[in-house]
Amino acid sequence: GASNVSRMSRQARHAMRNTKQLLSSRAAPLRSYSNDRAISALVTSLVAQGWRYSKAGRHGKLRAPDNTLVVVPCTPGDRRSHLNFAAQVRRVLQGMEAMNK
Repeated sequence: GASNVSRMSRQARHAMRNTKQLLSSRAAPLRSYSNDRAISALVTSLVAQGWRYSKAGRHGKLRAPDNTLVVVPCTPGDRRSHLNFAAQVRRVLQGMEAMNK
């Protein structure tokens, strides 16, 4: 009877409230900087550390805090591209450490 209708509406209200909480607490989707997941993850962590990213032409540009430029391969064709990119970033970081000494 009437109690089933009120119980269903309470359940519906509860479900809607939970859905709103899930949607509002869900983290923003990661920005895709490259088709390669490893490159995109590395760029994401560098941007969080203060590096600046901009898209220009075919490739992205990543600027270190000391204004050094690193080109981000957005559509890498080489299977070693993520390793080469990580090595380039590592060299920039080593250069920044040397300047701070």
